[in-house]
Amino acid sequence: MKVLKVKIKTLDFLTVGSEVEGFVDIVFFRDVDGRLVIPSSSIKGVLRKAIKDCTGRDVLGELDTRFPPIYITDFHPEDGQTTVLYHVSIEDRTGKASEGKLFSREAFPPLTVFEGRIYVFKEDILEDILSGLKCLRFETLGKGCMVDVMVEDLEDPELGRWFYAV
Repeated sequence: MKVLKVKIKTLDFLTVGSEVEGFVDIVFFRDVDGRLVIPSSSIKGVLRKAIKDCTGRDVLGELDTRFPPIYITDFHPEDGQTTVLYHVSIEDRTGKASEGKLFSREAFPPLTVFEGRIYVFKEDILEDILSGLKCLRFETLGKGCMVDVMVEDLEDPELGRWFYAV
């Protein structure tokens, strides 16, 4: 088993959330304790797409849930400060602002760092996972946010080094 410490740095405003009633139309996802997080399912989804786009393989496609090849934790921000962004809906046909279509979303600002872990139980897919993490730089997370990725191998200090997706 390999344990990868993964840091994701936002390059734009990041919203991973849903609509709820309240002051903000789209709020950032929170775990059961109310902490702001990027849920593991969001990371797995974007990683699966990145692996498939980068390697042509779908190693996270149809997983046996009894014995999954990886386990991904939720990703927590190093700094929990969000901001509220306001937007207006634009009509596709006319290119003009829609009447009464102002909405807001809670977002983390650019350069926010999130940290989580990926536990890789099947060593034969480790290279695919690392390739997918490198290719995350070309995917979007949440509501269209580009990210940078840093990975450290926690199991082997000799090999453990940071690399930046390019």
